[in-house]
Amino acid sequence: MPYKDKSFTNNSKDTSADTAAEVSLNPGQAIMSYRDNNKSHLDKSTPFYLRAFFILCIFSLICFALLFIYRLNSNFSEFFVRYISSPVRMCLGAVTSVFPFSLAESIFMLVLICAVPVCIFLKPTKKNIIIILMFSLVLFDLFAITVAPSYHRTPLYINLGIENRDITPKRLKNTCSIMVEMLNQCASDIYYGSDGKSYSTDNLSEMSQEILNCYRSLCQRYDFIFPVGFNAKPIALSVPLTYLHISGIYTFYTGEANINTNYPDYIIPHTIAHEMAHSRGIFNEGDANFVGFIACLESDNPYIRYSGIINIFPYVANALYSADPSAYGEVMHNMTYLVFEEMDSFSKFFEKYSSSKVAQISGSVNDALLKANGQEEGINSYGLVVDLTVNYLEEKYNESIGTEN
Repeated sequence: MPYKDKSFTNNSKDTSADTAAEVSLNPGQAIMSYRDNNKSHLDKSTPFYLRAFFILCIFSLICFALLFIYRLNSNFSEFFVRYISSPVRMCLGAVTSVFPFSLAESIFMLVLICAVPVCIFLKPTKKNIIIILMFSLVLFDLFAITVAPSYHRTPLYINLGIENRDITPKRLKNTCSIMVEMLNQCASDIYYGSDGKSYSTDNLSEMSQEILNCYRSLCQRYDFIFPVGFNAKPIALSVPLTYLHISGIYTFYTGEANINTNYPDYIIPHTIAHEMAHSRGIFNEGDANFVGFIACLESDNPYIRYSGIINIFPYVANALYSADPSAYGEVMHNMTYLVFEEMDSFSKFFEKYSSSKVAQISGSVNDALLKANGQEEGINSYGLVVDLTVNYLEEKYNESIGTEN
């Protein structure tokens, strides 16, 4: 009798029906059926970290493509900053705001402490290398989403609705005169010590709260400034950071505005406002300087207004000196001696930090990073606040400042 497999008979068990069904499928369907039947086995055979790494690589490629799109289309960048970047930064800031200390600084110190032991004892296995790459990709993705588009958004003067007119010596002189008058008025309402320094009556937390209120007021007039923010945090390693000439730093991976408290009091309020500008999507350094300045002007606290003005005034005054030294002398002649003593006191404070070799390296790195993100002026972009200040104050105070030389 010919051999007859029982699996093909009508009297076979339940498994025979499945087998017969598979035989009736075409080759493509059979492959798909085999894949579905063995899906759980395949999933278990691929480690989770490899699947996560694969997904992260795809997402990182998308982020890399976004970097080019930002440069090509400022409207897209503006949209991305307002409706994607800012909410992500807000979520990061909300999570880290529960910590009274700088989480970013703590992470940095932990990495420094663990770096050597990890390098010595961590085996360079495939898994360990991939995990390190994954952390690097997460940082890159966060930067690409929360920071990079801000460098290519709509120019600030357009978002502010002010005319970007050419700056002339006459306009510089009139703007400096306005700022000197504002400084003199603020100086009469704040306390100066016998050492020539001015002193704030508020601590860092109180100043942060006041500047947050300033931004709430500012956001009512300018919808491009994200309305939600969180308190600035003191940096424990403030003295070492002073040698790097860093008065504040916004850490995009934690959404925190970190402040160097070793600097004189009058530096701190404007630094807080500057770093808070970063947290609201203003990453161009000159723009952040200016937005911090106008945020300080929103305050009823004379010391915060004083800080905003005195930190921007040197940029405008230096521009005037370069354009017209005699006009510069006339303006400075009207400034109260208290402000001169403040500046002289700062020069003495900064002497031991000014020639730091580490600061030169830090400055070079910062310059390279800024240029890599589309700020062609590099660290000189901090001084691009002059044009904005002249045009803004001219409009705000309705001064009849001519355009002739």
